Amino acid sequence: MADTRCVQAFLAETAFDPGPVDGLWGGKTETALENAFDQLDRTVEGGTGRNNTDEICALFSGAEADDIRERLAYRFYPIELADGAGSGNSPTDYDFSGIDVATGYSADRCTFEIRRHLFSEPEAVNVMANGDLVIEEGRVRFVRTRWRVGGFSGPDDLIEQSNLAIRSDGQVVGRMIYYERYIPDGEVFEPPIYVTLPAHFDKTDGPVANGHTYFNANSWSEGSLRISCRKEAPPEFRFATASLAEVHREQNFVAYRLKLGGTRIGDDFRIYPDVIIFTDYNGSADETGNLMLFRLVFQRDALQQPESREADYLECGEVAANVQGDGQQLKLHVGNQSERNECLLAKMGKTDRIAWQAVIDNLEAILARAGRGPASERVRELYAFARGG
Repeated sequence: MADTRCVQAFLAETAFDPGPVDGLWGGKTETALENAFDQLDRTVEGGTGRNNTDEICALFSGAEADDIRERLAYRFYPIELADGAGSGNSPTDYDFSGIDVATGYSADRCTFEIRRHLFSEPEAVNVMANGDLVIEEGRVRFVRTRWRVGGFSGPDDLIEQSNLAIRSDGQVVGRMIYYERYIPDGEVFEPPIYVTLPAHFDKTDGPVANGHTYFNANSWSEGSLRISCRKEAPPEFRFATASLAEVHREQNFVAYRLKLGGTRIGDDFRIYPDVIIFTDYNGSADETGNLMLFRLVFQRDALQQPESREADYLECGEVAANVQGDGQQLKLHVGNQSERNECLLAKMGKTDRIAWQAVIDNLEAILARAGRGPASERVRELYAFARGG
């Protein structure tokens, strides 16, 4: 016990805390001693176990004691440079060029947990961090985080050191900082590691980002990032009147004008939609079975927010935002172009996005109220066919 107390007393004067100086050999003393000799990059005959404390005590009390104490005054960590480091690269650099990022997906009410799964205890789940994040056009941005591991961890680590995106199937890809151990007060801190997602993926019900994305951590555990996004209930959509009239006919399409009166979204704002419905046909016959595309066409000038009017909608494809005339038309589709709708809506400000999404979501009810004239009956028939297709 005297030799153990000698070793503990020496280590207590360094950055390698052995715990209480009580002469009792324990895991904390053993770990501190092993880490100290690793930093000294030397070995001692007989090893660093409890059966060799007399020799270790002699070393710590001998001629080299002051030099060893000085070399152990601070804890040094080896830095593993990523490929290309030294040329400005970050440990969270990731090449997304070959990834199908869900650029049309955004969510502003998401929570997350970073978990640790021990291979030795498959049923055990340790929560290492949690908080809130948002998804902006498929990119993940942490906004409030809390690590539960102590040590070097801080609330801004994930905010500043993550580079993640949502793939079209909901899987998270990229690189981020990760702490693999809990560090109680008084124990030697360990630096974080940087992990690449994914290793594998478990999808859950709900919006696209909901699920567990797993990543490789070390030989004894793996980690996972669990994201849960909640959709806000859409505000109530109300309108007083609706009418439809045919306004243009060409060889392979017919256009109808939809007018709404007294339109309100929730209790906060009114909108004044003036919508053209384009029905495109395969060939010259405007028969229902030849319908190829059912489009709602809005004018950019009708959007209320400057960022909505100034956005580059052509990035969503010319079929979604055409370049005819002054290039102001936005085309939202029923049928096989729904991913273009997500792209267009994601570029709008929140108010405009809610307004035009409400028109799309409530189109069936709008058409049902648009009277019983030939144009109304025809558009209802085509809309039902487009949705069924």
